Amino acid sequence: MRGQKTLEDIARGSAIVAKILAADKDLANWAEHFQRVDKIYALGCGSSYWLAFLVAAFFRRAGRDATAVPASEFFLTGYPVPRRTLALVFSQSGETTETVRAAAQAREQGAAVFAVINRGAGALAKMADGFFLTPAGSEQILATKSFAAGLAAAYLFAHYLTGARPDDLSGLPVLYEKILALDIKPLVRCLAPAVRAYSLGIGLDYGLAGEAALKLGEGAGLQITALPALEISHGYKANLDGVPVLVVGLQTAYHKVYENLIREIRQAGARIISFSPLNLPLAADCNVEIPGPGDTAIFTAVKLLQRLAVETALARGLDPDQPAGLAKTVRRVNF
Repeated sequence: MRGQKTLEDIARGSAIVAKILAADKDLANWAEHFQRVDKIYALGCGSSYWLAFLVAAFFRRAGRDATAVPASEFFLTGYPVPRRTLALVFSQSGETTETVRAAAQAREQGAAVFAVINRGAGALAKMADGFFLTPAGSEQILATKSFAAGLAAAYLFAHYLTGARPDDLSGLPVLYEKILALDIKPLVRCLAPAVRAYSLGIGLDYGLAGEAALKLGEGAGLQITALPALEISHGYKANLDGVPVLVVGLQTAYHKVYENLIREIRQAGARIISFSPLNLPLAADCNVEIPGPGDTAIFTAVKLLQRLAVETALARGLDPDQPAGLAKTVRRVNF
């Protein structure tokens, strides 16, 4: 059955996250090891970049200087590395060329390197000052289990390093069951026939919107652009008539901003799909209230986004277990 393996991987994410939570002492110890850092670069490619984006947002929320940079941009364009810098590097394979090059360059410039990876024998594990091995195991081409595992590890590490208290994630397995049981057919009907689409969010929500765009592009072959929410008003609004726009609106601090933005882009002809916190809906064509208090909603929203990508792919006649043109590891020769 098409998509069955990827859907199974998505469902297994609950057990993987539970293992991460059980290993939190390892993450706490590594955070203690890097306590003296002043500057943090979070680096990765593809889904790993959006993990980096989310963890940088966690750090900044706690008052730390953190910047997410695509690994290729980091080593190609010469980011400065001041004293007491930590390069926090994400990679499912531990072998992606750009990520390895970025980590190596950061280390050559004096940064400490800590890697969050899903395979323990790769180049990143060998060069890093420390690494955390997520227990996601092998999966289909689409990174679902490993993304959920990396997000849990990144979340805990960021909070331990900053001293901020993480939300209690022990209820995630139950919330995952709820999100996997939701009827998302109306969302799929909106996205499946689209030629192009946009996904929007602010801060942490933008990180989720970016990962949503990547999964819908990889798995469902949808031409979708992720933007910081208010950027849609700058030029893009001119071609929104009939176009689906996914608004990830989980951060309650920006609820009014999202409401006003939805009103604006609906007037431009957009069809709005939105994710909002439980009991705080947005006035979209189709709104899904994401279960989970506080930061736990981020984790449950990831599961819904992954499901949305798979089910949209199936509706478009594609097999998300075998997406065209993708590989688990990107290795560039003579690069």
